[in-house]
Amino acid sequence: MDVEELLNSIDLSKITDLKDVVFRDLLHIEKVKMDEVEPLKAEIESFVNAARTGVDPVVTGERGVRAMRAAMMITEKIRAHSWGEA
Repeated sequence: MDVEELLNSIDLSKITDLKDVVFRDLLHIEKVKMDEVEPLKAEIESFVNAARTGVDPVVTGERGVRAMRAAMMITEKIRAHSWGEA
């Protein structure tokens, strides 16, 4: 069933809790296992270690630049998008 069919099948008069409709019926929630380490902190620690010892960092400068370019492109697309405001 696609989203439109699902929305059309919901009887709004019987909804007592919108949260249940959204999080039970419309969204699939998947638990993701994550390390205890905060990712940005680990990345910075790796960079500092690389600067001190001369070993390669986990994230190379090239990958960092590519990630920043991608983030900037996404941000620009979000800013340029028309969100239906009149």
